[in-house]
Amino acid sequence: MMVLRLWATLAMTAPPAEPSLAAPDGGGSLTIEGGATCPTAAEVALRFSSMLAPASVPAAGAPPTAGMGGDRARIETVDDAVDIELRRSDGILIGHRRLPAQGTCEERARGAAIVLATWESDVHPAFEREIAAPPAPPPPAPPPPTDVVRTLPPVTLAPERAKWDLGAGVSTSVAGGAFVAGARLAGTFLGASGIGAQMVVAGEGDRSTSAGSGQAIWSRYTAGAGPAFRRPFGAWAIDANLTLIAALFRVHGEQYPVSYHASGWDAGVVAGGRLIAPGKAWRPWLAIDATRWLDRRDVREAVSGQAREIPAWAASTSLGVSFFGR
Repeated sequence: MMVLRLWATLAMTAPPAEPSLAAPDGGGSLTIEGGATCPTAAEVALRFSSMLAPASVPAAGAPPTAGMGGDRARIETVDDAVDIELRRSDGILIGHRRLPAQGTCEERARGAAIVLATWESDVHPAFEREIAAPPAPPPPAPPPPTDVVRTLPPVTLAPERAKWDLGAGVSTSVAGGAFVAGARLAGTFLGASGIGAQMVVAGEGDRSTSAGSGQAIWSRYTAGAGPAFRRPFGAWAIDANLTLIAALFRVHGEQYPVSYHASGWDAGVVAGGRLIAPGKAWRPWLAIDATRWLDRRDVREAVSGQAREIPAWAASTSLGVSFFGR
C-alpha cells in the first residue's frame, strides 16, 4: 500500500486548462492513500494539488493550518471500478463513490481528484472551488435544405347563384328587301352553369308588297321562348339562344276597289346572339337574330289573279338595355 500525505499549503502551479481551487488563508491537510494501481494515490494527489490556486498556497515549508482538518481519502480498485472514500480525521464518512474504470489512468486520476475537491468544498466553507467554465459548445450545424411542401387549406368557392335580367330595346328588321322599325322585350333566366331560358316579345311596323293595282300591308306581333346560354368574357358576356315563336299575322289591302282584312297565326324559329356590355344595374346589349317562318303566306289580287309571296325569312338587329337582378 502506498501512502502519500499531501499538504494543501504546497506551492504548485495549476495548468491554465485545469480547474483551480482556492482555500483562503491557506488550508489544512488532505491525506490521499490507497492500493489502486490505475490510478495510483500519487496520481490522484498530483491532480488534486494542481487544482489549488497558486495565490492561496503558502510558501514552501510553511506549517499546515486548520482548513480541511486532516481529512483522509482512500483510492481503491474494486470490481473494475475506482472506489473513492473520504473521511474526516475522527473517522466520520464525508463521501463515498465509485467511478467506472474508463479512459487512461491520467483521466481516472483527474476524475477522482474532482470528486475529492467537490466533497472538500461542500464540507469546508473556507475551501472555495474556482472551476473555469467550459467553453460554450459550437452551435449545431444547420440541417441540410429540404424541399418544403406547404399544404394550403382547401379553398371553398361560394356557389354562383342563378341570375336573371329583363331588357327592352328598339329593333330594325329586313324581309324581302324592306326595312321596318320595331320594338323588343327580352327576359333571360340563367342558372349557375350559364344555361337557362329566354322569353321574347316583339313587334314590328307594317310592310307592304304590290299585287295588281294596289298593295297589301302586313305585319306580325310575336312572342316565344327557348333555351339560352351565356358565356362571360371578363366584364363582357355573350348570349346564344334558340327561340320557338308564334306570331299574329295581319294583312289588309289598299288602293283596291274593294279591300279585305285578314289575320291568322304563324309559327317560326329564331336563332340569335346577344353581346352584353359591362355594367351593374344597367347593361347595354346588341342582338342579331334570324327568323324562319314555317307557314307560307301570300297575297292575291282577285281581279287579275296576280299573287305575291310574303317572305319566309327575316333578319333583325336590336339595341337595348338590360335591368339585372341577382
